[in-house]
Amino acid sequence: MRIVILTCFLCFVGHLCVVAQPQGFSNTLLDSLEKRLATLPNDTNRINTLTKIAVIYSNTNVEKSILLGEEALKLSRKLNYAEGLRKILAPLSFQYSISGQWAKGLELALEGKERYKDDLYVLGNYINMAKLAYEKQGDYKRCLEECHENIRMFKNHPEIAFNPVHKWASYMTASHMYCKLQQADSALIYAFKCLSCAQSIKFNATHFVGYAHNTIGIGYLAQNKPDSAIAHLHIMRSAMEQTNNPFTLQETQIYLANAMQKKGVLDSMHYYAKTAYDGAAKMGNDVNEMNAALILSEYFEKIDPIKSLFYLKNHNAIKEKLFTQDQTNKRYFLESEQRNKLAELEKKEINTKNRIRQNTLLVGLFTLILLAGVLIYTNRRKKLLNDKLNQQKLQIESQNQDLVNSGLELALKNSALETTLADLRTTQAQLIQSEKLASLGELTAGIAHEIQNPLNFVNNFAEVSAEMLGEMKEEIKAGNTSEVIAIADDLEQNLNKINHHGQRASSIVKGMLEHSRASTGVKEPTDINALADEYLRLAYHGLRAKDNNFNVTMETHFDPSLPKIEVIPQDISRVLLNLINNAFYAVNEKAKSGIKSYQPTVTVNTIKMGDAIEISIKDNGNGVPEAIKDKIFQPFFTTKPTGQGTGLGLSLSYDIITKGHGGSIHVISSTGEGSEFILNLPL
Repeated sequence: MRIVILTCFLCFVGHLCVVAQPQGFSNTLLDSLEKRLATLPNDTNRINTLTKIAVIYSNTNVEKSILLGEEALKLSRKLNYAEGLRKILAPLSFQYSISGQWAKGLELALEGKERYKDDLYVLGNYINMAKLAYEKQGDYKRCLEECHENIRMFKNHPEIAFNPVHKWASYMTASHMYCKLQQADSALIYAFKCLSCAQSIKFNATHFVGYAHNTIGIGYLAQNKPDSAIAHLHIMRSAMEQTNNPFTLQETQIYLANAMQKKGVLDSMHYYAKTAYDGAAKMGNDVNEMNAALILSEYFEKIDPIKSLFYLKNHNAIKEKLFTQDQTNKRYFLESEQRNKLAELEKKEINTKNRIRQNTLLVGLFTLILLAGVLIYTNRRKKLLNDKLNQQKLQIESQNQDLVNSGLELALKNSALETTLADLRTTQAQLIQSEKLASLGELTAGIAHEIQNPLNFVNNFAEVSAEMLGEMKEEIKAGNTSEVIAIADDLEQNLNKINHHGQRASSIVKGMLEHSRASTGVKEPTDINALADEYLRLAYHGLRAKDNNFNVTMETHFDPSLPKIEVIPQDISRVLLNLINNAFYAVNEKAKSGIKSYQPTVTVNTIKMGDAIEISIKDNGNGVPEAIKDKIFQPFFTTKPTGQGTGLGLSLSYDIITKGHGGSIHVISSTGEGSEFILNLPL
């Protein structure tokens, strides 16, 4: 459609800042530019001059316009002249499209859209060029999409809407495309928007208003309203005659011929068709010549069949020529698309390889940094542990040396303490190897805290005993037998205390060893009821042996249907003994509080629960405070006074049940009412 072509042409001519007079460029200017071109070398001035001449020829000699434009394009690419590319891409795309080579026109338009996608004003020109190419290709829907893209751009970016020519062109092209798609009502809506926009354009008003009326006329033709169409088409015809624009005048005359044919005014139909035909043939405009020939063939069909046949043959010959050209364009377009796809695939492949290479380097660097960090951390931690162990070793050796100096008895006790300390170091190593605690520092601190008190007592009593030995020697020399005996009695008490605290330290180490040592026992079928009953009695008699005032009511509720289960009996008995002893301790402590009506009671229950056996040890002591419930299974945590508990019993029991037998252990307690420890062992 010639009107759409000129729409785009006016847009890019305005952008090039070439003096585009609708009535034609003066021959004087053209001659001057061509003379200058003959003297110019291959530089940017030559590119600019080539572009100006190509634009001037665009309305009179399309072939020459393309020839000059191609030279400007190639030279711009060779010199990497960005401004030259910006000026020539749009006009050359335009010329290719109107000459029927829409594939090349579309290729250049899409290149311009990509190059200038960030320059919204220039981008509008290339959207117009793409619209033109899509129209010539016959892809009216795609052309319409480009129109709406332009219209959306004006709405979203008011800063570029000051140029009404862009908006005017988009409305006009949209109207023509709706006509092609047989949506006449939509076509007229956009045609009148085009007229409204044209009336706001201050320069070359005759042009823009004329084009708008032409668009309205085409819309009325689509609605089969020839009278309304003719009125608007005459305004366009008058405008084109005033401005001496032969290309568009021919197209308008063809529309007038169609309108006259619909109205039945055959003389006017013949006049406008013949005028358009002669002008198009003279200028080499194949499309207009073909369309006018078809109308003339229809006109002469009844009155002069020979002429009708002449025009019909001419129409068919041009149509065949354009069809061949269209096929060539399609092949070129497909080849161009294939080249673009291959280039895009190569680009993606290169990007992917670069990304993989970059990621590999980053991963390698990160790995090196991580390894370096791990090595540094390991070395520092190793040094800290070695320093701490060396410090402990020095302290222990110093304490041992002091104890050796206290005499034979003290030497024996010191030997026991040395053994204890050696066991402590062995236990530390075992705890580290088995990873039973998360931090060696925390474990060492706990052990040191627990063993420090008996060591302090041993040291203190050793020092006092040494002083008393000195006093004893003096009293012996003085012959004070009674004083010697008194001092000896005191020494005996001191030695008993040293022995007591040595045993205390040994007990702590023994408990710690039991807690850290992995059981090597073998699981065997075990009667849980018998085991629980046995250790309930053993625990009771053991406590009675130490305190014959201890009394407690013992209740048992054993499930007689309980099957034997695969457990390590030594380990389970250790757990039962620990929990029962704790229950006895709890009720004994509450009994000491002097509550008259209080009756100490410990209950042991067993029951089969589905695929598990449940064992509960319940007491009516003081219970476990809520604040420490979460801590009671931690190593070395105890609520007993110093010397009465190591804090390892519940921790060891927890490990035996959960880690050794895959079961669970938890406590239900109410302050002042008692506690119940519940064990679950899978069958």
